[in-house]
This record gives sequence, structure tokens and C-alpha cells, in this order.
Amino acid sequence: MAMRPTKTGSDGSVHQAAKVAAVAWIISTREHEYVKACFLMTENDSMNSYRAELEGMYRALYHMHQLGVKPEGDVTQWFDNESGVKMSNRPLKTGTDKMQPEGGILMAIQHLKQKLPYAVTSQHVLGHQDSRRRGKGELPSNTTVLIGI
Repeated sequence: MAMRPTKTGSDGSVHQAAKVAAVAWIISTREHEYVKACFLMTENDSMNSYRAELEGMYRALYHMHQLGVKPEGDVTQWFDNESGVKMSNRPLKTGTDKMQPEGGILMAIQHLKQKLPYAVTSQHVLGHQDSRRRGKGELPSNTTVLIGI
């Protein structure tokens, strides 16, 4: 039976003092079945949490591409970084967009999305940093709370 995911999720985190970043992703393949992976990047002085989040997004998409998955429809990628959602859902049009510190990974995400035979839309899901910024019950209008994937 072929894998037909319609959703994926990823996350990334950095421990600056230890010079380590971790990214993880999960791809739903069938009801109650998932492909999961985690990747550690070490000895990297320039890694930040935004870059780690984008790495998770890219690696989830690349994993789907590598596995040759054929979803039944378009894919939604859940992500807890609002800026990453915004930047990955729109084309990088200007030199400034491409020359920003994370321009390379954003271009790689855009390129991979164009290669895939299905559309991928990034959506924001609340993360731990969202609960510190907002009061209880106070959600931005464009945010979804995702319980399980």
C-alpha cells in the first residue's frame, strides 16, 4: 500500500552553548502510521533557532521527496515559527529576500516545493514560545492549535 500523506510537521531547536541544533519531523503515511526522523547538527557557531526550524521544514519535504510519497491531495506542513510559515509560503522575489542570512535554506525550500508534484502549504501551529508571548486563550486569528498529527 502506497504512502499517501496529506500532512507533515517539523520542529527545530538550538543549544548555543553546546553548539548543537536538533531538527525533527513527522510525516503521516496512513491513519495512525507515521515516518519520523531526527537530525543533530553539531559544532555550528552560526546556527540559530530560526535556521533550525527551517532545516526541519526542508528535511521533512526532502524526506517525502526521497521516499517518493504520493499524497491523495495537497500537503499541509505544520510549523511553529510564524516567520518561517510566512517566508516559505511566498516566493523570494528580491535580492534582499535571497541575501538574508537564511536565504539559502529558504531558496532550497522553494525549489523543492516547485519540484514536488503536489502543492505544499505551511501553516502555523502554536509552540512553546507562543504560550509565553500571549495570555491564556488569546490566539492570533491565523493560528491553528493542532492536537496530534
